[in-house]
Amino acid sequence: APTGAPLLAVGGDDGVRLSRDGGITWTPTGEGTDGLYQVESLAFDPKDPATLYAGTWRQAFRTRDGGATWKRIAEGMVLDATVYSWDFDRKNAADIWVSTCGWVYRTEDGGDHWVRFKTGFTNRRSHNVRRDPTRSRVVYAGTVGGLHRSLDGGQNWSRVSRESLVVTALEVDPRSGRLFVGTEGEGAFYSDDAGTTLRRGSAGLAEGRVADLVADPNDPTRVYFFRAYGGEESGVWEAQGLKVRRVSRDPLPASASLAAFRDEKGKTVLMLASSGGVRVSRDGGERWASPERHPAGAPVALFGAPFPRPVLVTTEGVFSSMDGARFTSLPGSPDDVTWAQLMLDASGQAVLELKTAQGAVVRWNGEGWSGKRRGVLSGGVFLDDGSGSVAAYSSIQDVGGTLVWEEGGKRRSVTSPRPGLALATAAAVPGGRIYIGTTGDGLFLFEP
Repeated sequence: APTGAPLLAVGGDDGVRLSRDGGITWTPTGEGTDGLYQVESLAFDPKDPATLYAGTWRQAFRTRDGGATWKRIAEGMVLDATVYSWDFDRKNAADIWVSTCGWVYRTEDGGDHWVRFKTGFTNRRSHNVRRDPTRSRVVYAGTVGGLHRSLDGGQNWSRVSRESLVVTALEVDPRSGRLFVGTEGEGAFYSDDAGTTLRRGSAGLAEGRVADLVADPNDPTRVYFFRAYGGEESGVWEAQGLKVRRVSRDPLPASASLAAFRDEKGKTVLMLASSGGVRVSRDGGERWASPERHPAGAPVALFGAPFPRPVLVTTEGVFSSMDGARFTSLPGSPDDVTWAQLMLDASGQAVLELKTAQGAVVRWNGEGWSGKRRGVLSGGVFLDDGSGSVAAYSSIQDVGGTLVWEEGGKRRSVTSPRPGLALATAAAVPGGRIYIGTTGDGLFLFEP
């Protein structure tokens, strides 16, 4: 709570809990209040620490006595209004804006009555709303379809960013009026002209989701990786040493798996698979096209190394391709696959494990299929040394802040940038260097 009060509040699926001793103990509150659960947001009144607002999946609630009693405050709100964020007027705390799954609302009496504003919005799902304390009547709303702005106190709105920008956070500097915009997958932006111009402000931030990472079979110093869920930054990128650049120029899915292999002429071919299908590139990842003959079924997973040719698992079988244009079904493969994962057996050999719609588990070792469990199988993120050799494949794990794997029968390790790094994919390049792709922390290069 504000003004130094010891009251703390947390919300969740089961309602609201309060702590009056700095978080040591917590007590449920509002248990008899119908609908006070699935809490999405909480906000204390900046002028009155005993007043707490709760936004739920269905409308808003308020307590004015430190949680002793609660009241639903929803007059003017639709029933399924999920309340995501709260913005209080700096001088009048009863003047509140909220963002919801269905546009934005305003109350001028502390929540007793609400008015919805939606004129001009191009997307209704609004994660955040903020008024500009330095520009009278300017209000911002961050939606999953771009940044919106009102110049007349909320009566009319217009989108001032591209629609593909998913805005997750907003803040305005009360002195300079600089607007800060947080996004999903694209880092932070800022604006000094009330949102008309957005400038990137993510320099130095370790962010980015790397869905997959593969080495170029013709140039092991080069790796390709897929940056996922990054808006305009999504797509296939290339890394050589510390130099990184985006190479894909065609529209691609938000996330995908990658494979790299040599075709019959010895040229590098890149393949990607997503829920939307399979695409192939023959020019280093710039242009992507569908194969001549698309394999049956929807893609489940795509694996390159350690297999000499890419192995594509779909809902209707397991396929391999020599050239990226035509696919051949692997003899004996199941035709109702729901899940696939690369594993290592007890001898260190790579095994492809599949699960079928009937719950059966089958395994393929690169030569044949078996329903028998061959020793102890282990999963995880696998490190390929670029040679394409099955024997060179090793599982890489984070053990107490140290990344550990095997290379040539010997144990190797490097210190992780931080314990608990969310590993997604890895590839080794000459000179003992290793690229690590993460979920949320971007791409790392480890050098001996």
